[in-house]
Amino acid sequence: MKYFISIIFLFFLNIIVSQNTDYKVINTSINSKYADFGVTYLNDSVVLFASSKKTEDDKNFSKNRRKNNRQLFLEFYFALINDESGDLTQIDRFSSEMNNKFFESDISFTPDFKTIYFTWNNFYDAQKKTDSAKFKPLYLFRASVDKNFQLINILPLTFNSKNYSVRSPMVSKDGKRLFFVSDMSNGYGNFDLYVVDILPNGGHSSPKNLGPNINTKFDELYPFIDKNNTLYFSSNGHKGMGGLDIFKSNFINGEFQQAENLQQPINSTLDDFLFVINSDINSGFFTSNRIDGKGGVDIYAFQPKIPEKCTKEITGTVLNNETKQALNNTTIALYYGTDLIESKTLTANSFSFEIDCDKNYILVASKEKFEENTTDLNEESTNYKKLTKTIYLDPISEFVNIREQKMIKTNPIYFDLNSSKITSSAIIELNKVVKIMNKYPNIKIVCGSHTDSRASDNYNISLSERRAKSTVDYIISQGINPSRISSEGFGETQLVNKCKNNAKCTEKEHQMNRRTEFVIIDE
Repeated sequence: MKYFISIIFLFFLNIIVSQNTDYKVINTSINSKYADFGVTYLNDSVVLFASSKKTEDDKNFSKNRRKNNRQLFLEFYFALINDESGDLTQIDRFSSEMNNKFFESDISFTPDFKTIYFTWNNFYDAQKKTDSAKFKPLYLFRASVDKNFQLINILPLTFNSKNYSVRSPMVSKDGKRLFFVSDMSNGYGNFDLYVVDILPNGGHSSPKNLGPNINTKFDELYPFIDKNNTLYFSSNGHKGMGGLDIFKSNFINGEFQQAENLQQPINSTLDDFLFVINSDINSGFFTSNRIDGKGGVDIYAFQPKIPEKCTKEITGTVLNNETKQALNNTTIALYYGTDLIESKTLTANSFSFEIDCDKNYILVASKEKFEENTTDLNEESTNYKKLTKTIYLDPISEFVNIREQKMIKTNPIYFDLNSSKITSSAIIELNKVVKIMNKYPNIKIVCGSHTDSRASDNYNISLSERRAKSTVDYIISQGINPSRISSEGFGETQLVNKCKNNAKCTEKEHQMNRRTEFVIIDE
């Protein structure tokens, strides 16, 4: 029985500590041996954060309070975000009256930065008291912010009460809602998350508990709402890895959904909280007291992992198709679509390129007095880590006799099934036709287009006519006189193999029939 229970425990533990491998997490450079936490975005490149670096003036108060209470004395600092690494750098003290001992680290600005919401803990008044209470309740305040970031018109929120605390304000990105934390008596547990509507006159609606998808009988703290209305918060009540974990909840059909654990590396076995995110780049910050920190609590940055670039090597040789001898001084060009990526001239009878795994490329081999060769490196062939190609070049013969007809010699020009669109590989061959027609200004040609036997006869005639017209239109667009070229669609009337109606043929065999030929009718 004990063995069975152990197996079940390990199974669920494995689920809980499963990793979110999409993110990279770093301990930011701004962290010190003190407490550094609570990032607030001012824009995409500048943030505020709180720190207890300055503590020498606070000895009297800290002596009368519980251990480590000196961490409550905070100052705010600016920091810059490194766009590449996501790290925080170039700290500068934030010169504002927010740097006083009345504030927690919890602050939130409206979208226009003209109003700030913050937590006030009133511990100067608490210090004067002689009763047994160590702290008074926490309250939420709002204030206007002037151009120097000084606070004016400081007002308490209407739902503050001496019977409970309210803290950790977070204004929604549209400025219409305020989320916060409270231990008021109508909650599900110790501290719950609540929301109020921000009214046009600056007032607020009655607090609404976010419900059991979010709140538990324990603590839910530090809300953050992104531009997509996704709620992030910390909890020690939902299933997690230990201490406070960070969770998210999507807002669908007017309701927050069941909270989801963000998993490692965002969460750890200790406390992880104060999560913020720039949803445009899926990067942000959170605070943690995990083991690898520099001080009491540290600020960590996270950003999406950049997938390792997958590349493959393509190597090969170029041979004379008649003699099978290697051809030096051959130019090999690598294309992605119609874009030239790289070009090399062979001096050692072989070539080599590095290519991306997920792209289809074209190799074009050319040499004086030889026909160009175009080779597709299609998706199927790029599944191999290393590709080897032998390319054969034919000595130049600009014309060829096929079926007792004199034609311009080209590599096959194929079309995709049911398509008349000119492909990037076809453009290379059509440019050869243009070059020959410019070289021989008296020749006239008929562009004959053919289909495979699939689809009806009438449809194939129509399709081949469209393909022939697309081909002729391209050649004319390159400066050839329209009187020198005409088009004709043959449909499936001139198949080059056995693939007639209902015949069992491979796709490659069908493709041989989807071709374009250039027949010379006048020289």
